[in-house]
Amino acid sequence: MAILRESVDLVIDGSDFYRSIQKAPRTKLKNGWCDFRLLVEQQAREIASRFVLGSILYFDPRANSRTEDSYGSAQRRELWLGRLKNLNVSELLVSTRLDYQNRKGDPDYFPNATHQLMAALAHREYSANVLVLSTQESPLFSCLEHLQDSRGFSKGLLLPPGESETGGLTHDELEEVQLRGGNNEALWEEYRKLKGDSDQIATLWQTGSAEIHQAVQKRMRRYLGRKNYPTWLKSLAADPSREKGFLSLSKTDLGPFTDAIRKDNRRLASIPECARFCLEKAVREAAVAELSQLQPPAAQATVHRWAANFQKSFQRETEKWPCDVRDELREKCDLLRERGPQLTSPLVEPVAGSRNPSLTRLRLRGAGGAYRIFFARDDDGNYLLLAGGKKGGFSDDRFYRDMKETSTSRYRECSE
Repeated sequence: MAILRESVDLVIDGSDFYRSIQKAPRTKLKNGWCDFRLLVEQQAREIASRFVLGSILYFDPRANSRTEDSYGSAQRRELWLGRLKNLNVSELLVSTRLDYQNRKGDPDYFPNATHQLMAALAHREYSANVLVLSTQESPLFSCLEHLQDSRGFSKGLLLPPGESETGGLTHDELEEVQLRGGNNEALWEEYRKLKGDSDQIATLWQTGSAEIHQAVQKRMRRYLGRKNYPTWLKSLAADPSREKGFLSLSKTDLGPFTDAIRKDNRRLASIPECARFCLEKAVREAAVAELSQLQPPAAQATVHRWAANFQKSFQRETEKWPCDVRDELREKCDLLRERGPQLTSPLVEPVAGSRNPSLTRLRLRGAGGAYRIFFARDDDGNYLLLAGGKKGGFSDDRFYRDMKETSTSRYRECSE
């Protein structure tokens, strides 16, 4: 580790630190909250006799997620982050991206959230010395390693407990600098109880989830006749709470699991939030399983014979549309790529009175109204999606006049 001079910043990877705390023996840490100011003093004392504490930054892209990954995770997160205010933390760096907070199914959610925080790190000032509490695989460590070259600060790595047999912090060292006084121990016991409840549900879920999924999927298939069954399933997978009617019907499918919880822990079984979480988890997972069964096998994957591309301005407009409308639009575009000119009324119809004879409208049901998409074929015979929107709000004549003018203008721009 570089010799520390006068000022020292501490930057903590919250996810790495949290995992190390969870591995601590119960006898070692009375509470899991560490006074980070004392931690800097403890570690810096071993290297330099004089130093000034700069900033303490707590970095965690996951910390602001609104998704309940496990029972009580939102309450535990609130309790954990609330204690950071008492740990001498100067700044809490968490993601504010809605695609991270609300769309955990997006494979890019964590990289997007992390990149947002990397940009925040790159724009701030640092002391002459920076201690990094993280693993070497942490994106935080690599980011600060890159910044070190351009900013010229000295950097030292503190490995969390359990990451190395020959170096790094120990649980004994963390115990020496844990937050003391006030109601810390009581709050930590509350946190441990929530974690214990979560672990109990997770254990029961491993043995009982298959039966629950089977029952809920059977109930879902009663809705198979719906026009947009896959879109409805995606809505359930993203946020089951939006389908209150289906949730109410599915309560009976969860009965055996609720009885199993009650057998081991009557207090937990009587908590309404526990029942809500288990019900939404069952519906969400069953919807994901049902969707996977609807997908064609890889060997029989659909071959797209035609291209269907968005004009840039129109693509930006669709990004502001409701999620279920965007999902249906993607499905219809796949259908267009698959079947091309074989698609007929009522899904697609030519637009009368247009200066472009290939201009066609595509129908979407949408949320709360009818949507129409306007597209045309280019010189290569492929499709170009040009304009669209919700018909409600003014007359059909005005809507189609505006859409035809916009489509014609954008088609001309693409042809130039």
